[in-house]
Amino acid sequence: MRATLSTLALSALALTTALAGPAAIACDMHGSADNFFLAYIDFRDMTEAEQRAAEQRAIDQFHAQQLETAKARFTRRFTPDPMPEPDRSAVSSPQAL
Repeated sequence: MRATLSTLALSALALTTALAGPAAIACDMHGSADNFFLAYIDFRDMTEAEQRAAEQRAIDQFHAQQLETAKARFTRRFTPDPMPEPDRSAVSSPQAL
């Protein structure tokens, strides 16, 4: 009976480790897809310094694009609607009063 409980406990521990391990790794990798666009840079025939410069240019370009998008959304959201022109014919007619 003890051998069965011990085997069962070890099986449960192995199952918990197998299931919790990938979750811990996934949690540890949070934010790793922030620079997904760097995967499209061709680093062949580049020195280490050229690679870092190309990465930085791509990051700067991406951030500039994000900033322009945010500015456009902000401006579009907070731009007031144009006021409609008052109807002059309704104001000038004596029947409107």
